[in-house]
Parts: sequence; C-alpha cells; structure tokens
Amino acid sequence: MLSCHAVLLFSTIITVSALSWQDLPPSGRAKSAFRKVKQEWISPNASVLAIEEDFEASFPYAEGNLTEYEYLPLAEQHIRLLRVARKGLAKDFSFELVHVVLNAAVIPYLAISYTWGDQTSTHSLFSSRDQRYLNVSPSVTAFLDTLLDVGDYATLWVDAVCINQQDPVEKGHQVRLMREIYHRAVQVVISLGSASVDSGLAMDFVESLRSGIEGLYQENKQILKEDLLRNLGLKFPDPTWTALRNLFDRPWFGRIWIIQEVVYGRRPVFVLGDRAVEWLSMAFVASRLFDQGLLSLVEYDHEDLTVQQHYPTGVRSIVEIHSARDIKQNKERESFQEMLMAFHHFGTTNEADKVFALLGLATDTTDTMLNPDYTISVEDVYIKTARHLLLRDQSILILHRAGVGFPNRNETLPSWVPDWRSFSEDNSFGTMHTIAGYRAGGEHTSGVSIGSTNDSLVFEGLLVDVVEQVGSVRTPLTDKVDHTVHQHNSEFFAWLIEAESMVEKLENRKATPLGTAAWYSKNETLNDALCRTLVANNILTNPSKLREHCGFWGQHIANLAENVSEPMSEERWKVVVAYDDACTRTTMGRKFFITRNGFMGVTSPGTLPGDAVAIFLGGKTPFITRDSLHAQGGHAFSTLVGEAYVHGLMKGEGLDLAQVRELEFR
Repeated sequence: MLSCHAVLLFSTIITVSALSWQDLPPSGRAKSAFRKVKQEWISPNASVLAIEEDFEASFPYAEGNLTEYEYLPLAEQHIRLLRVARKGLAKDFSFELVHVVLNAAVIPYLAISYTWGDQTSTHSLFSSRDQRYLNVSPSVTAFLDTLLDVGDYATLWVDAVCINQQDPVEKGHQVRLMREIYHRAVQVVISLGSASVDSGLAMDFVESLRSGIEGLYQENKQILKEDLLRNLGLKFPDPTWTALRNLFDRPWFGRIWIIQEVVYGRRPVFVLGDRAVEWLSMAFVASRLFDQGLLSLVEYDHEDLTVQQHYPTGVRSIVEIHSARDIKQNKERESFQEMLMAFHHFGTTNEADKVFALLGLATDTTDTMLNPDYTISVEDVYIKTARHLLLRDQSILILHRAGVGFPNRNETLPSWVPDWRSFSEDNSFGTMHTIAGYRAGGEHTSGVSIGSTNDSLVFEGLLVDVVEQVGSVRTPLTDKVDHTVHQHNSEFFAWLIEAESMVEKLENRKATPLGTAAWYSKNETLNDALCRTLVANNILTNPSKLREHCGFWGQHIANLAENVSEPMSEERWKVVVAYDDACTRTTMGRKFFITRNGFMGVTSPGTLPGDAVAIFLGGKTPFITRDSLHAQGGHAFSTLVGEAYVHGLMKGEGLDLAQVRELEFR
C-alpha cells in the first residue's frame, strides 16, 4: 500500500540499469544521453518517426492570409498527435494535427511531460497545407526549441495542443485516456524548461553523484556526508550543490499530472538544455539523499549559509513517484482514496484536477460517477467525489483531510468533504497509518450511510472524550537561523514550553474520570508519552530507542534556546535530525491538547475546548467533532473539525469507552 509519507519511502531501493554509454565519465553522460534521444526519435534520420514529404512547409508564410486553427471533433477512443517540423532558427515550426485511434495507433510518438506555466500565447505554429496557425504558450515553444534543430521532425503528444482546451466535454473524455496515452508512447520526454546558468552543471552532477553514492552505498548502513564529499572530490558548501538544489526546485516537480505521466510512461528521460538524464539515475540520487540523511547538502545556498531552506520539492516528488511506479510495475492494487491521500499536496492549474489527475493511478475508478466533469464547479467535484467514495467503499480514509479545523478551507463545503486545495503538505495522520499501525476504529467496516439532507452523511462511531485544554498553533518557519540549527525558531520554543506546562498540570491531577491522573503510568511515564506524542509515535530510526533519541533532541533544543554550542558526532546529529523532522511533521500547523480523561494529543488548528473526541468505526485515528448549534427537521447535526493523534487511543483502546451510535454530519 502506497503512502506518500517520506519515512515510508526511505526504504525504497532503486537499482540503476546498465546504460549503453556507461563507460563515459559521469560528467559527460548527460550530453551523450541528450544526443541519444535526438538520434533515436527526433533527427531527420529517425525513420521511425518519418513524416511524409508533403508535410514539409514553405517559409515565409503570407501571414495576412492565415486563419486560426479550428479543432475538429474527436471520435470515441481517438486522440490527436502533433506532427511538427522546424524550418528556421527563429523558432519557425510547421505543424499538423492528425486523429488516430489510441488503441490501434500505428504512428509512434513521444509524450511530452512539462510545466504549463504562463498560458499567454507568444508564438504560433503554422500549417501551409491549409494556411492556418495555432497559438502556443511559451512553455510549448521552449521544449520545441530544445528538442528540434533546423530540419528536425517529430511526432508528439502534448496535452495543451492535442486536447481542445476550450471544450470541457472533450477534456473530460481525454483525461480518461491519458494513462493509455502515456503508456503507448515510445518514450516520455520530461522537459524541465529553459536552460539556466547552472542547469548544465546540475544535470552533469546527477550522474557524478550517482556514481559517488554507488561507491559507498550499503543497504542498512548510513553514508556519512564527509565520506561522500571525499569520494566526489567536492567540498561543502560548493556551487555544485546549489545548482542541484536549483534543479530540484524547478516547477515541473510540483505538478500533480506528472505522477501519472511518469508512472505509466516508458523510459522517462529528463531533458534540460543540451543535457538529458534518465529517470532511474535521478530517482537513485533523490532516494539516497532522502534515506541516507544527506538532505542538508541541498538545503542551503552556498553563498548564504545563514538561511536554511526546506529541502527542494523535487527530491521528495521523485521518491514518491518512483514508489508509485514500483507499485504499478508490481501490479499492486491501489484505491482512489489512497491516491487522493498520497498525492493531494501536488499542485495544479485547474483545482478540479486535484481529483481528475489521479483517476488513472487507481484500480477502482471505472464507475461512471467518477468520470471527469469540467462543466461543474470545483466544489461540486469535491462533494460528488467524496460522497461517492465514502458510500461506495465504506471506508473513511479521505475523512482525514476533511474538517472545518483546517485553514484556507472553503466554508461552503460540508465538513465531511475534503477541500483538496487547502493542503500544501502531506502530513496527515491518515497517511502514516501503514507505518505506525494506527487503527483507532479497529478493523470494522466504517458504516457510512446517506443522511437526512442532501449535504449530510451518517457515520457509525463513539464519543469517547472531551477536549479540555488546547495550546497555540505551531506556525510555519519564518525566522532566519544559523545553518547548525535544524528547523526551529523562537516560536517553537514557546509552543513546546506550553505543551510541557500542560503535561505538568496533568501530572498534578488527583484523578480523572478514568482513574489516576497519570493514566499512562500503567505502561509509561507522562514524559515518555509526551516524547511519543510529539512525533505521533511514528519514527523509523530504531523505535525501541525513541525515548533516548528524544532525550538527545531535547538537550539540543535546550542548548539552542540558551545559545549554547555543544559538539555532536554526526551519528548523534542524524538521530536529532530524524526526531526533529518527525516532530515538525507531526506538530507543524497543529495544536497540542489535553482531554478531560487525561489523554494528550495533537490536533488541527481549529480545535476548541469543549469539542468532542470521536472514534469512527474503521477509522485510523480519532477525530475531533463539534455539536451543531441548531437542528433541522428533528435531526441533530454535528460538524467534523478534523483528525487528531491521541496518545493511548490509536490502536482500538477507545472502542470500550462508549457505545456505538449514529453520528450525522453536515
């Protein structure tokens, strides 16, 4: 089962296949790979993509006689292919759009994966056959300029050109075909945009870094940064690492459509300027930076080490997509709910595509209720999808991204509907359950049924506790910090002190409805419970030593708060970093809270004292709910606030604390 959560992907092992140009020095392989792509598919001598002689156009055109290209309707199971030729250095391209049956296409084609970017038309493709022109965006012009030299021909599938973007019905039909479109292409070419000053250095470095890591890599053994730098003959900081960071920060890595394009595409290859890098090489490098604790190498600009950045988007995106690609190749089944939870943090131009772009990845999306519909509002897409999945599956996985307790949420949506637009990070407890073993609602079927109104649903569950005290919200980092500090600021110190104070008061309680104040003392101290709560009891670096690692981290935080510098071995530093990463993932954007029965936990920022702690049958975690201020038609409605980590209620312990009842939510 796929989880987007980074720690699950740390274990992804990628084997790089032997390449025909492997004997080249690593720094020269990117240029060689680019020449290989052009020789194989794009040059005039690439007979596999040869175009009829009458396709060749004569330049210049009499522009005054040209009319804009009009799309002809596509028959069922048909697609358009773009035949394009370059006739001059000044970005003069001639084109033809041909209709073919997808499953019987006899014309080999390349599928282009790229970033749409600004859709303002700045260039046109021209057709001398019917004296028409087709306006295209700068991003389309950029990759045509990269791939085609004067005299080159190619047959391509490019979504912005091959789909009539002004026809929402056609768009819906073509989206259903996109998995097959990319799968049937002879190769997927990933265009990362226009070359920059350091892009060539970065692309060359990917192969060098791969070779350097391979020379040190041993399964289940960490690579030390100093050993890698020595093996590469590099120092840190160095402009090479900054170039790699800039490469991984390119917009392509944040697009939601790239997941399907790469997962189903054949032999994906990155192209940037006159360099190309195969997918497997890029995936190997990204995975090892992730699982070997080497992300600090790409977290800084070499010219300013006083500012620590988050690691670039591309590293995580590649690892996540490669994991999904492995699952597809192993023919494992993945549900649509799992895909939505795993990849909702990727970005898209059209917010409805937060749903539609993932349809091709799941194995349970053939029912017509899930057909892409670009004629309705984004809100209606989200409501329709959530209602159908919750009722059909009798599984509430997507409920972990629902609730009014999250910021930037559209207030018109029912509380049980996820607003997929409001999340830029994948830190849901619902995606951690495969690693951490959460099963708060047991192994039961969820028991979801239609509510008494069009915008309500009924869930079977229990109300087990009440929120008594909540802390402040831990907000994203804004402070500039020294490079020796790992993801913290003064605001976090205040957040942590507040949580510790709440736990101290819990220790001083005489009794709770469940018995002694130290409810956790049967198995662990309150301090141990706090250590586990801060990371949602979910850390892979030797879980049996979590308490010890928490101690190392706590000492480090205390030293930072007092501006004390204490030398630390790299091995201990990696332990501190691992705990701190898990703590950030658990607590960022959330509140610490204490319940009436003496439980502690972490919850969404909209949680208030007096809210209820509910457990839904089949749910992975507890949820925070709120009584409605009104009743309608004799029915009392509740509001879902959001998911929560409640230490001591994550593995079914709460199922004996109350009776199961029907809870109706709007």
